[in-house]
Amino acid sequence: MKLIHGELTAMILSTLADDGPQTLQDLATQLGLPALQIGAVMHRLRQATPQREKRVHILRWEYEQIGQKRYPRALYALGDSPCRKKPKPISLDPQYQRKWRERVKASRRFVASVFELANVDDLIARRRMRDRGNVLRNPRQVKAAA
Repeated sequence: MKLIHGELTAMILSTLADDGPQTLQDLATQLGLPALQIGAVMHRLRQATPQREKRVHILRWEYEQIGQKRYPRALYALGDSPCRKKPKPISLDPQYQRKWRERVKASRRFVASVFELANVDDLIARRRMRDRGNVLRNPRQVKAAA
């Protein structure tokens, strides 16, 4: 849908004035336009230029958006206040990070065929048993030794 220059800007500003602060996705849903098109206009509205002052600012960052991944989304409001800075990424639990690194190292170290890629937990168990001195033996080797 092709809009006349400035018409989309007026629609966005009137929606923010009527309904209060909103995220980009909320504005796109309400106006029935693509989020990329609205995002470009919002970026322009956040910048002060020699011809116009800053008209929109980021009030805060929200993490909840129904049906979407959990990452920070800007909540836009009218005004020329300074924008809030984007928060740092949420760090994962250090214990989880350690286990994940261990799984990755084990999968790199012991993969001898593509069939072993499917079960990294077995590879970790084999490594632990090997480190303890309990070597997993092939059933054929056990029968031959007996």
